[in-house]
Amino acid sequence: MRTGVKRALVTLFTLFTLAAAGFLGYYLFQLTDIEIQGNESFSNEQILAYVDVEMGQNIFTIDLDAIRRELGTIPYIEVLEVKRVYPSKLLIRLRERTLKLAVKYGDTFVLTDEAGTAVEMAPSAQGLIELRGVTVEAAAIGSRIQGLDDYDVYLIDTILATFEESVIGEELSYIDISIPTMITMGVKNGLKIRIGDVDNMEQKLAWIDTLYPRLVEEGKRFGTLDASSKYGASYIPD
Repeated sequence: MRTGVKRALVTLFTLFTLAAAGFLGYYLFQLTDIEIQGNESFSNEQILAYVDVEMGQNIFTIDLDAIRRELGTIPYIEVLEVKRVYPSKLLIRLRERTLKLAVKYGDTFVLTDEAGTAVEMAPSAQGLIELRGVTVEAAAIGSRIQGLDDYDVYLIDTILATFEESVIGEELSYIDISIPTMITMGVKNGLKIRIGDVDNMEQKLAWIDTLYPRLVEEGKRFGTLDASSKYGASYIPD
């Protein structure tokens, strides 16, 4: 008899514990906060329009993959992370893509970020830096354009990072990587700048930032500022 009572008490205690755990779990893990990081141009409301969750929803029922897929349909956004933060928060980390380059594609241009991810199609370069020397095989919005390989991206990223704060940073009109060891850039006043390869970029930057303003002051609108030599930069008239 005592054994039966003990078993009944153990069973009741187990059921009570499970019920209490379920009750606490239901209320403890209810979604109470959604934190969005990395959005600057897009408001939280615009981002949340793509997030199919409800406040009070149990966070274990949130489909993280579905959220990633939906946010991934926004061309200007790269989804870095979507995760649950226990006990009751959803964290979304993003990176907004900034238009940097325009690449000719048939009769149109593909507008991309610095990594070559297609963001828009446009009839013109829209004032962006035109990337030359790349043959676009295909372009899908939200993906890297086909025809651009990892080494091309490395070259582009190195050049953009080097000259972003340079005196020619806002003046670049095109980058031609047709020959990776003889890279040429154009500026809006008509001058060409030859940097050769992407070695010793800090030294080349210093030479260009010194010589370019002098050429502008002298009214030079044609010719080449050649910074590809290891001995210094020079001006070569057309």
